[in-house]
Amino acid sequence: MSSNGAVHVEKLKPDSLKLQTVTFAERGGLFSPLGQTGLNAQAGVIYEETAAELRGPAWYKTVREMLNTPVVQGMLYAVEMIARQAEWHLDPAEGDDVAEADASEIRDFVDGCRFDMRQTWEDTLASILSFLAYGFSVHEVVYKRRLGALGEPVSNHEDGRIGWDEWAPRSQSTLERWVFDESGHAISFMQRVPSTGLSVEIPLARCLHFRSADYHNSPEGRSILRAAYVDWDGIRKIQVLEAIGIERDLAGLPVALVPPEYLGADRTPDQIATFNAIKQIVVGVRNNDQAGVIFPKAYDESGKETFEFKLLSSGGGRQFDTSKVIERRTSQMTMAMLADFLTIGHGQTGSFALSKDKTQLFQLALNAWLDAIANVINDQAIKPLLRINGIDPRLTPVLRAAASDQATLADVSTFLGALMPLIDRLERGDQVSLIADLFDRADFPSPTETIEAAKNEEPEPEPDTPPSPEPVITPAVVAP
Repeated sequence: MSSNGAVHVEKLKPDSLKLQTVTFAERGGLFSPLGQTGLNAQAGVIYEETAAELRGPAWYKTVREMLNTPVVQGMLYAVEMIARQAEWHLDPAEGDDVAEADASEIRDFVDGCRFDMRQTWEDTLASILSFLAYGFSVHEVVYKRRLGALGEPVSNHEDGRIGWDEWAPRSQSTLERWVFDESGHAISFMQRVPSTGLSVEIPLARCLHFRSADYHNSPEGRSILRAAYVDWDGIRKIQVLEAIGIERDLAGLPVALVPPEYLGADRTPDQIATFNAIKQIVVGVRNNDQAGVIFPKAYDESGKETFEFKLLSSGGGRQFDTSKVIERRTSQMTMAMLADFLTIGHGQTGSFALSKDKTQLFQLALNAWLDAIANVINDQAIKPLLRINGIDPRLTPVLRAAASDQATLADVSTFLGALMPLIDRLERGDQVSLIADLFDRADFPSPTETIEAAKNEEPEPEPDTPPSPEPVITPAVVAP
């Protein structure tokens, strides 16, 4: 391996290819697929959803509206905050033919690139998490030469290697259509640039493509909000009706009584104009600081009023309790997103134990999403980075993530109390490591110097103490 990490990959010898096996596979057509996944895509547009409001730009608009819902926003905010606190580790490559020093060097190089982008790692991660709401997210990888502070763009390193400038997100709402190959695999997408109105084709080979689910190998994945859409739409409509009903109960139902000739088909233009004006008053009446109605006071030949305006009060309670309906639908929404722990305590039921179990289930789902993110970064970001720098692929490090442990100090102390007889038998260095972990969980400053000193400290041997002399008994002298 050279000083800059570049190596020459040894070419395979013809004998190692097992040409007879390859020839058999070629004759059998084993290198070409016969069928497809069944994804319903026409002219690059995916039609898996039958309803028009659940696909394409209409669905992306719906997602943006759902993101303003307290439950949805709360769930995604919880995901983002936990993901920001997750511990991301870049493990060096391992293997019998891998030098530890070289693997450590390349690991440090990739980790340096990760923290040398335009956005911070936490902000980059937050933009990646949009694939949960939309079903997918695409980020175009832009590279740069690492030429230090004088480079354009600037870098924290000046070794001349190629690093990441940014993983630039491409908004889902700007997607125009996908481009598929003959086997049905998405190879690029057409983006409609809002500022210019022009279409740009971006190959997926230059992007990081995150998906929440591999649904029919669809490049659009499947949004975690899809299962919650029906309840969200129902809650939205019920809340509108509820607001109208409350307003009508407070203000009363406006009623205008007009002569029959104002409702007939042979009305005069003046009668039509009067009817429309009265209708506008009835529809627009509100019980607020601008409340007030100006109404004509007219009488017929018998002295009876020809026009009358009044408010009808509510006749009693409603047949349906909208609060119960909204509460049930909200619970179903959170269940679809594995975030129903958010609603525990808002009703009449719920316990700490139940909340803890549901929180742990949500934690497992989050760990799975973080693993999916790490897998995409490993395959679509780190491997190409090493290829473009001419680095031996055997030295490829692996990124992995682990969400912060949610165990409380009370749980840990109970666990350690049960294991105390065993802990007393541990080596001093292991005991000190346990103390350091407890300090970290409690968010206390780690006693690093004390710990390191204790690890290197050797118990002093006890000094040899001479046996205490036996007492000398002096015979007493008795005077004569």
